[in-house]
Amino acid sequence: MNRFSEPQAPEGRCTRCWLRRDFCICSTIVPKSTRVELVLLRHWREAPKPSNTGRIARLALPKLKLIEYGAPNSTFHRTDLKVGGAHLLMPDPDPENNTTSEPIERLIIPDGTWGQSRRMCTRLGLNDLPKIHLPLPRADTVRLRKPPGPWAMSTLEALALAIHQIESVALGEHLLALHERFVRAS
Repeated sequence: MNRFSEPQAPEGRCTRCWLRRDFCICSTIVPKSTRVELVLLRHWREAPKPSNTGRIARLALPKLKLIEYGAPNSTFHRTDLKVGGAHLLMPDPDPENNTTSEPIERLIIPDGTWGQSRRMCTRLGLNDLPKIHLPLPRADTVRLRKPPGPWAMSTLEALALAIHQIESVALGEHLLALHERFVRAS
C-alpha cells in the first residue's frame, strides 16, 4: 500500500490537528480503538487542507490506516483494498445503493471532495464493494460548508455514523462530538 505521512502544518497552526493554535482541540481528543479495520483513502489534494476531517479521525482512531491516492509521479497498488469483508463508506442519496448484510471486517473511507471521492472509487474499482447504509445527518449538525445534499457529510461525520451503526454507539457519539468541536474551532 502507498502509505503516507502528514505534510507540515501551516505556520501558526497546531502540528497535529492543524487548527489555529488558539483553537487547538488536541487536548480533548481521546484515542479509541475499533474492531473493524479502518482504511482512510485520502486524495493527495486533501492532505494540505486545514479543514480535512480525516486528519482528526486519524488522531482519534490511531489504528486507522492512511493511504494517499493520486499524487503526481506516484504508484498506487490497490491489491490490499478489496480483501474479504471489505466495505465502502460512500454515502449515496439512494439508500438502495447503501445496503449490506455481509459482516464488515474492513471499512474503506474515501477522503476528498465529493468529485475526488467518486473518481477514486471508480478508478480503483471500489464501487462494486458492498456499502453500508448511513442515516441522514441530524438537522442540528454543525457544518464547515454547505453540503451538496442532505446525505452529504464530512469524512469524520460519515465515519462516526458508520461506527455508531456497526460497532459502538458510544464511540460513534464520541466521534460526532469531536466533529462538532472541530467545526466550531475551525
